[in-house]
Amino acid sequence: NPLNIPNSPYKIPIKSLEERYQLLSELGSGSFGKVTLAKIRSKNENQIFENMCKHKNTLLFPLNSDNNKTSNYTVVAIKTMIKKLNNLQDYSRVKEVNFIYQVKSDPSLIQIYDVFVDKNSLKLHIVMESMDQNLYQLMKKRKSTLFSPITIKSILSQILAGITHIHSCNYFHRDVKPENILVTNSIQYQSDLIARGLPAIKDSYVVKLADYGLARNINNLKPYTSYVSTRWYRSTEILLRQNYYSYPA
Repeated sequence: NPLNIPNSPYKIPIKSLEERYQLLSELGSGSFGKVTLAKIRSKNENQIFENMCKHKNTLLFPLNSDNNKTSNYTVVAIKTMIKKLNNLQDYSRVKEVNFIYQVKSDPSLIQIYDVFVDKNSLKLHIVMESMDQNLYQLMKKRKSTLFSPITIKSILSQILAGITHIHSCNYFHRDVKPENILVTNSIQYQSDLIARGLPAIKDSYVVKLADYGLARNINNLKPYTSYVSTRWYRSTEILLRQNYYSYPA
């Protein structure tokens, strides 16, 4: 039974988490919820891919919809919203859900595979592409080993490509920080790209922006949040408690 979203062409379905995914291990948690590594149950792989192909111009739409290589989507990360909303219809107003359905897929953004409310827990689940680690974890592992100038330029250009794409869809992210920049070694990523008919890349790392919970639409005329909990990466506008700001933030 789809959960209709008022004044919107998309729907949030109600499904069984347990029937569709095998949970493997917890990856982390935050203010929104927890993230769990999971495996798509084989009987559901084709169905999930076919459903993704129905959502053009959203983050659910596969980057290469002509190649039904569902085996590449077997291992995923599932973000589960901690708070259970009183009314199922309220899930349609979650900012991250609106972002997913209004921003097009892009190589610089984490691909979304599924969005649904679990029929047992009645909690929102966002199923997404799984990456090795975030940029903070990578820097911490390297300790005093510096990135080469070429690698720094590559990482920065991929981050900026993601930000530029978000801006082109009339959104701005508001929470770009190392923990929300996901990274995978490109050698591990090559076989998946080739299998999906996508061009291989020359960069040392594949970098993608994630976590769209604080993203805002530029056309939203309501006062913006003047307090953002992430202290270390606040823009000047937010530090000065402005209620209206835009892409430069």
